[in-house]
Amino acid sequence: MTMVLYMFVWVFARTPFRLGWWFSWGLAWLWWTVVPIRKSVAISGFHQSFPELPPGPNLRRMTAELVMGYLELFRESRKPCVDLTIENCEPIRRQVESGAGAILIGGHFGSWDLLGPMVCRQLSLPATVVVKTPSMKAAADLVERIRLAFGMELLPPRGSFDAILDALGNGRFVTFLLDQRYKRGIPIEFFGRPAWTTPAVAVAIERSGAPVYGLCYWRTGIGRHTARFSGPLPMIGDIERDTRTIQEFYETSIRERPHNWLWLHDRWKKL
Repeated sequence: MTMVLYMFVWVFARTPFRLGWWFSWGLAWLWWTVVPIRKSVAISGFHQSFPELPPGPNLRRMTAELVMGYLELFRESRKPCVDLTIENCEPIRRQVESGAGAILIGGHFGSWDLLGPMVCRQLSLPATVVVKTPSMKAAADLVERIRLAFGMELLPPRGSFDAILDALGNGRFVTFLLDQRYKRGIPIEFFGRPAWTTPAVAVAIERSGAPVYGLCYWRTGIGRHTARFSGPLPMIGDIERDTRTIQEFYETSIRERPHNWLWLHDRWKKL
C-alpha cells in the first residue's frame, strides 16, 4: 500500500495543472454517478443547510477542487508553483512581531492541506497545529512529512492541553480545525441544528488570554488561491458563548461559498 501511494504521489507531483484539472473533474463525475461513497451523507447535510440550492453542482465542485488541491500540494512540495494571496494579514504580522502567541481557527475549506501550510510558510508563522492523522499509516506518514516540511509543529487532539498552553506561552500560533463531528462535548447550533462541539479550545482561550483569529481559504483559479484572516474574534470568557462564536465563524464562511466546505462527514450525527 505504501509503494502504491507513493507511486501516485510521484505521478501527481509531475502532472500538468490543466491535465490535473480535467482529471479532478473526471473523478468528481465518477464519485457522483458510479462510486457514490458518502454521497448520501453529503447530500443530506448540504440540503438541510441550503435547502434553496441544488446539491449536485456544489458537491461535484467540492470533490473536483478537493482532488485538485492534492495535485497542487504534491507539486508544491516538489517545487513552488501555487500562487497564494493572503488578505487581512497585517494584524497577524503585528502579533508575530510582538512575540505573543495566538489561536487560529482553521477549517476544512477548499484545499486546507495545501493552504494552511502555505499560509504559515508565507507569513513565517511559528505554527503549532492540533490535527488528527489519517487512519491509514502510509497516508498519515506522508501527510506528517509534508506538514513538517512546511515548518509546522504537530500535536494530537487528545492529551495535548498542557502542550497547547506551553506553545501559546512561547509565542506560537496554535491552529485548530473545529468544524468536523465530535462524539462528545457540548451541543452548539450549527446551521440551525445542534452538533456536538468540543469546548476545550474555549477553555484554552480563557486560560491563556490569547487572541483568536479565523482563517478561511478558497480557490480563485487553477494553481491560484486566496486566504483571509478574520478577527480577532470576540471572546468573552464564557465557554459556551465562545464555542458558539467559533462555530458562527465557520457557518459564515461556509455560507459565502457553500461548495468550499467538506460535506463528506455528518457534522450532526448521534445527537
